[in-house]
Amino acid sequence: MHLSGAYSVAKRRFAARDNKPQSSAPTPSPKLQANQLVLICAALVAITAIAYWHAPECGFIKCFDDETYVTDNIHLTQGLAHGIRWAFGTEYRAANWHPLTWISLLFDYQLYGLSARGFHITNIVLHILNTLLLFLLLARVTGEHWKSGFVAALFAVHPVHVESVAWVAERKDVLSTLFWLVTLYAYVLYASKPRALTYIAVVAAFALGLLAKPMLVSLPLVMLLMDFWPLRRMAESTQPGRLAASRLFALLLEKAPLLIMAAASCVITVVAQRAGGAVAGLQEVPLSARIGNAAVSYLAYIGKMIWPMKLAAFYPHPRMEQSTGLAVGAIAVLILLTVLALRAARRRPYLAMGWLWYLITLVPVIGLVQVGSQGMADRYTYITLVGLFIAVAWGLPELLTPLALSRSQTVSKGLAAAAVAVLIALTVTTQAQVEYWRDPITLFRHAAKVTKDNSLAYERIGRALEDDGSLRESLEYYNKAVEYGPSNGDALMALGRVLIKTAKNGPSVDIAQVNEGMSHLELALKLGLNTAEEHQNLAFGYYTLGELDRATQECLTAQRLDPRYAPSEYTLGNVIFERAKTAGPGAQRLLDKAMSHWRTSVEYDPLFYEPHFNLAYGYYLKKDYAAAWRELHLYEKGGRQANPKLRELLSQQTPEPR
Repeated sequence: MHLSGAYSVAKRRFAARDNKPQSSAPTPSPKLQANQLVLICAALVAITAIAYWHAPECGFIKCFDDETYVTDNIHLTQGLAHGIRWAFGTEYRAANWHPLTWISLLFDYQLYGLSARGFHITNIVLHILNTLLLFLLLARVTGEHWKSGFVAALFAVHPVHVESVAWVAERKDVLSTLFWLVTLYAYVLYASKPRALTYIAVVAAFALGLLAKPMLVSLPLVMLLMDFWPLRRMAESTQPGRLAASRLFALLLEKAPLLIMAAASCVITVVAQRAGGAVAGLQEVPLSARIGNAAVSYLAYIGKMIWPMKLAAFYPHPRMEQSTGLAVGAIAVLILLTVLALRAARRRPYLAMGWLWYLITLVPVIGLVQVGSQGMADRYTYITLVGLFIAVAWGLPELLTPLALSRSQTVSKGLAAAAVAVLIALTVTTQAQVEYWRDPITLFRHAAKVTKDNSLAYERIGRALEDDGSLRESLEYYNKAVEYGPSNGDALMALGRVLIKTAKNGPSVDIAQVNEGMSHLELALKLGLNTAEEHQNLAFGYYTLGELDRATQECLTAQRLDPRYAPSEYTLGNVIFERAKTAGPGAQRLLDKAMSHWRTSVEYDPLFYEPHFNLAYGYYLKKDYAAAWRELHLYEKGGRQANPKLRELLSQQTPEPR
């Protein structure tokens, strides 16, 4: 593939400036170059497919955002028109505003329903497209097919990227990166031949990327890095080695529309994350802890790039437990590496470009604005490590240049063999890492094993067991979650909820156990967990204790916090039905009112099946047996097993419709 004219001229200037002789090797023919491109593309597709071959067999991680994005997302079930309108709305589901991600999941649902396999295949296809785009982009702009192929191969099969590919909820990663790379490719075309139409393509692709995930906010600065190398657009100074201020200003001005769009995206993201309660305050994570963790995380990500072992779906934030010495040492190392990269910028520009790519692209997710409770996350490296991959792919051959002068054939073969060995090792490790994403229990048992005091991991295992109906087994993990995280409000709430659920044994209730559960719920509330779910659980506890007035108040509080929260409508219906049992002549009116709340809960969440059983019993009491059978079938449609007593009662009145 031919290099752009501008790049060729700049390359000759720099070569002459550094007194480096141009290679006397003949330029490969266009046919040979095309064959190389096809061969490398085919190899990239093959190794990516091998690495992720078993990913479609993984299920949804329902206790770790997949329920929010897919399995419990009623907006996916209500058709394309409704789904697209909702995607561009301001519900800020998952504490994010990324309409294009929602739309991609919406189309997957239309194609596959709730089959996790289809969603995983889409993620893998997007990852393969990203791999090919990255290769073609680097090959075009540098002319180095094999180095570009190695960068793309590292991107394709590195185990640290499994989280972004094998986790359905991270559709936003693979989708936004697709537009990231399309934007850069369009920008390279624009840089080689500036035209209004090409610039519009840059802006359009950038906008689509921001609509998929705001991670692209740093992309205009990455473009500026590419202007330095490999585009060499900053080399147009009449004084070699010195950047012309006017040229730099012109390049920045060129990106002004993109910078404005990025700033707007930042504002929208902060609004969405604050609305979703995802942003931690300084009282929770002080600024000193954020800076220290950010510095250590920068180096930890490099460590995981070099030695990708003990990868976890969740890494607890050290908060104030991280030593000051470790943080200061990490900051010193980062400063040293940055100085070294900048000093090498003249002779080895790819080092400065790659290192700054890494530093800059991590800024939005490094934790200075703490979103969530993680200290770091593998998914944050999906695009950021590309900079380091570039530095490695271009730096290692040059590092061995003195040796190559005398034994060029041997060194080249040695490098090729080493590259193949590294890629094989990474592919095998990625295959093993994919296996952990088969189900939430496997995933978080592994996370608990490879990290220390991981309260969230134990809480998610408990939640998965609770969802499967293994309530008493879930208590063991919820207790561990509270032990390792006494201030983990979600774990306290879950422990309290399951203690209350398991307190009922037939007609009798263990009041002491219910009160123990309530104490955990109240502690979670004191710690700041003021959510609709928390108040709904309190309502359930009071309902179990027979304190119907307090249960009603908690349901109403939950409704104020989330007016369309289906479980609170369901519990309120249960409370009213309980009153109907002793209401005498007013029982029928209260039954109708209870059923109204149950119907409302189903309207709010069509995937919430419990109210259908109550409605079936309500219609049985009203002698509307056809409606009772209909509701019972809807309940069973959700995978629930109906109480055989109700089925027997209905069968005595009218045959079950088929």
